[in-house]
Amino acid sequence: MRTFERQLLALVVLGLCLSVTAGDAAARSPYLYSEVVIEGGAVSPQGDLGASYDTAAGFGADIGFEVGARVRQRLRNGWAVAPSFHYAEFGNYSGVTPDDFLFEAKSSTYRYGIDLQYFFPARRGAPHLFLTGGAALVRNRYREDNLDNGDYFADGVNTVALSGGIGLEVGDFEITAQYHRNRFDTVRFFEGTRDYNWDYVSLRVGFALPRSY
Repeated sequence: MRTFERQLLALVVLGLCLSVTAGDAAARSPYLYSEVVIEGGAVSPQGDLGASYDTAAGFGADIGFEVGARVRQRLRNGWAVAPSFHYAEFGNYSGVTPDDFLFEAKSSTYRYGIDLQYFFPARRGAPHLFLTGGAALVRNRYREDNLDNGDYFADGVNTVALSGGIGLEVGDFEITAQYHRNRFDTVRFFEGTRDYNWDYVSLRVGFALPRSY
């Protein structure tokens, strides 16, 4: 594990500790409350993920979708801690092998994260601007299907990733734009060890379920 991955893993552990602490405090303090936020939206692949399949490390992925949820422990002073899970599936790439077989390439990720968020002060009932950032354990998945004979290749690799973004909360709804830094090296996808850049951008819409005070 590289240095930055060790540092990010430490952030995940710290976030988990903060989440547990916030949850314990919420049981005692009227100044905290929790909420479940259901999220969905679009994802745009960057780096090697969105690069042309004809390049050395390109996967040819296109714009796709993301769904997920977070359990947010929210402090009245504007800070929040939110364990979260998101599944992202990028647009498939279809091509032809040198042997004239039709194939389809699929890329997706599972993100198990801890996010810290800060909501700027606003008047009661007014829109809330907020910043969000976090660390996550990400399962990067790749699959190639031979459409002529049914054969396929599928594998995955885990990495620790960072994310950061900005959002706007309006009532029970919120919209978030976020950049995800997701990089790793592996021999599992193509022959030989290679460094991959699977960064992506997400644009989400969220809805907060009835809150627990």
